[in-house]
Amino acid sequence: MIKLVVPSAGGGEEEGLNDPGVEFFLGNIERHLARESAQNTIDAALPNNAPVTLSFDLLSAAKADIPCVDSLADILRRCREFWRSNRKSEGFFADALRILENPTVKVLRMSDHNTTGLTGDDTDRDGRWYGLVRSAGVSNKDEGAGGSYGIGKYAPFAASQLRTVFYSTRTVDNEVAFQGTMRLASHTDRSGRITRRTGYIGSYCAETDSCVAVRQSSEIPALFRRGEPGTDISVIGYRDDSGWEQRLISSILANFWPAIHRNIIGFRVGNRLLSAATLAVDLAGLAQEDQEFDAHLYHKALTHGQRHETEIKNLGRVELYLFASDEELPKRVTMTRKTGMVIELKMFRSRRPFSGYLVCESPEGNELLRTMEPPRHDEWDPKRGTRVAAKALKALHDWIRDRVKELNPVPTAQALDVPDLARYLPFDEEADQQVPSQSGAEPDADEQFSPVTPVRDLQVRPAADARPRVLENTDKGGDVWTDGGSGDAEGGSGGGTGGGNGDDGVGAGAGGGAGQRPSRTPVAKPKLTLRSFRRADGSYELVVRATGGHAAAFRVLAVGEDGRTEPAALKSARDAITNAALAVNGARIAAPTSPKHATRVVAEFHTPLRLALAVEAL
Repeated sequence: MIKLVVPSAGGGEEEGLNDPGVEFFLGNIERHLARESAQNTIDAALPNNAPVTLSFDLLSAAKADIPCVDSLADILRRCREFWRSNRKSEGFFADALRILENPTVKVLRMSDHNTTGLTGDDTDRDGRWYGLVRSAGVSNKDEGAGGSYGIGKYAPFAASQLRTVFYSTRTVDNEVAFQGTMRLASHTDRSGRITRRTGYIGSYCAETDSCVAVRQSSEIPALFRRGEPGTDISVIGYRDDSGWEQRLISSILANFWPAIHRNIIGFRVGNRLLSAATLAVDLAGLAQEDQEFDAHLYHKALTHGQRHETEIKNLGRVELYLFASDEELPKRVTMTRKTGMVIELKMFRSRRPFSGYLVCESPEGNELLRTMEPPRHDEWDPKRGTRVAAKALKALHDWIRDRVKELNPVPTAQALDVPDLARYLPFDEEADQQVPSQSGAEPDADEQFSPVTPVRDLQVRPAADARPRVLENTDKGGDVWTDGGSGDAEGGSGGGTGGGNGDDGVGAGAGGGAGQRPSRTPVAKPKLTLRSFRRADGSYELVVRATGGHAAAFRVLAVGEDGRTEPAALKSARDAITNAALAVNGARIAAPTSPKHATRVVAEFHTPLRLALAVEAL
């Protein structure tokens, strides 16, 4: 009998809806689903050198075909009652119950092929089934695999409005397993016990009041039954809306184009196939649709760039491809391991635009680099690894930096003879005079064409103040100008004795015009200090404080390695304390700040790249 069982908390702590594992992947759902599910698929590839495939299908399943759906609805009601005083939790449970009032439920099914399936039983701690379904914070993967923390398994729960996921697998030995997992919140069950947040749907054991995986193919519901080796992960109550397929395709191409190019993996999203044969066309098409998409530029480095290769101590052999051009290129290198997933886009300084691609395929190098990756596997952080790893990473960056420098042409000191160049140069009458030779004879040919410019005394004038001047709008009169003027525009309202020279024209008479005019008194903008923190969901928390004044708004700037700044395109902003939305316009955030109180803002940017940030008062 298949039953839903939620273990008792046993006097332990009560667990709310804010599950750290699930919260870690909230935000860009499709990006996280693509990265985590594709990593698992690549890690489970059969040893036949054929590419694995991963497909995504959105189904509209009859509610009656989902095991224990009535028990799930009962638990949702109990959770809502238990956490009624928590507004966020109460709203989530109410929305989930409304979904189950419908006769059908949206199910996103992710299926892999040419894979081993999930090996091992419910008690085999070394098996893949135990690592994915029966444990938390455990990864049973080989060295050099994509995942290493056992946290990616929570991404499907973040995509479920019911926080419920079903797993179904068939191994190459035709062993099958099926089980569901629910991650909601503690509640009071029918026996009056306070439970934990995690419940299991599977074959019920009355002696232990627990569930284990269903191991008979005939007992697995038809909707979840596998016919070939591999694994299905079904997200119940998928958070879909219009455009989910396009967002998923964009995430796949941005994060796995190297793996697709090298024929490690292929994808199917609905009816759309993504493979090595279609990769170039897919990348170019997406680049035309989305101006922020730039994976095609790094793909161009791999296909058209110059290849470099070296051996780095403790990393082994690495390959680097660089493509330089006068066109607009990102000046970054796509950093990957043998899995073919993009780890990070690393910026390197260069006068000449370029794009790059780096891969490390040696087993020792892959394992060393993996130790420096955070749970999202989106950077190599030397602080996470050993000293040996940090030293190897520095050597890698230094080598790449040297190869990038070779792209910049060295200025030549050789003289060039440009015909008719003198026609385009200014004529200096004094410098063009002939200088007699010391012997008093006529100058020779070299002297005739080597004029000497006389030395002159130059008057040094003080440099102008380059600080910006800000004009403050006021209803007071403008400055009194010594020069009188005439004109038809309205003057300032103050009473000067001369003509008030207003911004919109020249004021009339003895100071008293009818309109208002800006004051000529410069008002210095307050200086702002900034502390920024990149959050787990890719947004940034900004702590802004003004010194020497009050700012009604500020602008956010992206700072390049060369110190140049440009406005950072904002997607949204909200108050970090009250969570209230703030008005944004381009790079401008309408949030006041002052010396007494720091302003805390959570900002999202259109680019997924890491940014160095600065702010200026408006």
